[in-house]
Amino acid sequence: MQAPENLDFYIETIKPDDVPAMIDMIRDTLDPFEEAGSVLAATYRRLNNFEQVYDGKHGIYFVVKDRSNHKLVGGAGFGPFAGLPPAEKIGEIRELVISPVYRGKGAGKAIIGQCVTHAKKAGYSRIYLETTPKMEHAQNLFRRFKFKPVTHKLEQHEEGETVPCYFMLEALDEA
Repeated sequence: MQAPENLDFYIETIKPDDVPAMIDMIRDTLDPFEEAGSVLAATYRRLNNFEQVYDGKHGIYFVVKDRSNHKLVGGAGFGPFAGLPPAEKIGEIRELVISPVYRGKGAGKAIIGQCVTHAKKAGYSRIYLETTPKMEHAQNLFRRFKFKPVTHKLEQHEEGETVPCYFMLEALDEA
């Protein structure tokens, strides 16, 4: 998927030369959220085997690049939901990160759209994703895509309010 020409970025499948920089970007983006260890534990495990996880057979990783200098400014992976048989047709968006400079410019929306399009073509019927209680901007973005909080899995926010961390897009054919 190419972003429209009037945007400052484009999307493509990750190339081997981009992998080290993308792993660094994911770590740098998620390190401030280390208090959400259980939510991010699987992400850190996948980073150790990034090229195998996103080899095109088991999963795919899309990157967002600046149109003028072709530098990485974000990305997101998609693959089957771990632990479930393929017959369940549940996929997962993973390792979604956008550089702060590109937030609010449509990059997050575009990369999620790319993952949803890929999921539909691959025959998935639902998409799952995780976030942390403090990733409020990400949660708002997911809700705009009609992802619904999985309400029986709530985490306690520091101020005592309960914030969902797990989201599901139930009707992929309607997205």
